[in-house]
Amino acid sequence: MLRISKTWIVMLLLMFALTACMGGGGGGGQTTGENETADSSPAADNNGGGETDSNSGGESTLDPAEVYVPTSDPNLEANLTIWAGDVNKLEPVVEAFQKHYPKIKVDLVSQGLVVAQKAQTAIAAGRGGPDIISYHFNDQGLFNNGAGLENLLDPPYNAGRFKDAFTEANWYRWSSLDGQKLYSMPFEHVPTMLFYRADILEQYGYPTDPEELAEYLSDTENYLDMAMTFKEDGMYMFTIKDWEMISYLGDRGFFDENLNYARTEDKLVEILDLMKRQNQLGLIPNLLPVWDEEANQALNSGKLIMVEVESTFSRVLREIAPDTAGKWRATRLPTGYSAQQGITMSILSQSKNKEAAWAFIEFAFATFEGQKALIDSRRIDMVGFKPMWQLPEYRDYKEDFLGGQEINKISMELLEKAPMSRPTPLDAKAKEIWIQGILDAIDKNMDSRAALQKIREDIEAAVSQDRQKLLEAMGK
Repeated sequence: MLRISKTWIVMLLLMFALTACMGGGGGGGQTTGENETADSSPAADNNGGGETDSNSGGESTLDPAEVYVPTSDPNLEANLTIWAGDVNKLEPVVEAFQKHYPKIKVDLVSQGLVVAQKAQTAIAAGRGGPDIISYHFNDQGLFNNGAGLENLLDPPYNAGRFKDAFTEANWYRWSSLDGQKLYSMPFEHVPTMLFYRADILEQYGYPTDPEELAEYLSDTENYLDMAMTFKEDGMYMFTIKDWEMISYLGDRGFFDENLNYARTEDKLVEILDLMKRQNQLGLIPNLLPVWDEEANQALNSGKLIMVEVESTFSRVLREIAPDTAGKWRATRLPTGYSAQQGITMSILSQSKNKEAAWAFIEFAFATFEGQKALIDSRRIDMVGFKPMWQLPEYRDYKEDFLGGQEINKISMELLEKAPMSRPTPLDAKAKEIWIQGILDAIDKNMDSRAALQKIREDIEAAVSQDRQKLLEAMGK
């Protein structure tokens, strides 16, 4: 059995929580231009970036057995430095890469959670940085204005040929702030799902089929009635009081591509209403799995029978709830579609090894061999590179901890429906106001629509000056 360190598990959930808290109401329409842009680029066409139908669930004309052929000179010599937040994910890729580029020495340097800040310092100084930075999506708002980074749509990179090898939402979220450039290569994207104890639901006569359950719980009264039933017997369906909103928002930002406030959908009113009622009815046990041992014991004992989290959570369940193997299932969120997570790689303009840097990024993120190196080593579960989705051993993988459920296939379907949004430099300030405003609305039982309107006004006032400067820099 795969063993996962507690440190890794905590990092996983930390990234999920931080990413979800950043979420917004979705970006605006796509931008087009006469030249190739991030939002309008040709389909992928070679070396593992085969043309795909973005509405086909990952089907591609590319033969999955196609052998990778280096697109750069295999005799290229370079000393390549990569700063990464998580070097563990990239180690197997480096090993596979160097079989094709034996004269490129790759130095992976772990920078942990401060990789983005250190890269920003090097960019501002114009020196002292690596060739490549690999950072988490949480920090994308710091980099998508492109300062100090290479536009990967430009020659010699021509990354636009890989656009259709990723879902529309995944490509969109990694694009530049104005949608015209690509400074960060897309990678994984993970849907948020509802994990539930199918055996316990069956005992109580509730639906256990994933789609039937999601549809049943989409009715707020059904959702709350079920939660009340289980509470009477000492079991809980929810975790903390604002988690329903966190799960729904996923990685969505706060503003559209014109920097207009985007958190305006009526669904947010419904979810805030739901969270207030959960709190009033005493349905919140304040148990957040992984963060504390009591929550983990609750998952293992059956006290906590549902949790909304990323689709790869079964890996964590193996560790914190080993006695429940085969009893869990996963389905889409009752509240809607959501996705989050992911790392990227970017090339610093100050790099002296740009050709070698691109050779590595292309291999890692847009070839079968690079992606298989990650999957085979179990460093990643849900790849974003859609041609990989056709591989039977990946697409049809049955997760025994979920009773043989084909979790990858479900995840692929959900990712095709993920909302489109991209972060902005304004999000960090907006997030602080949003979190406190939501918690106040729950605790004080404020009118949901009025509370959301106040949050909007507070955010717009707080970012007004920065927004104007950003618009001017974008030429808008």
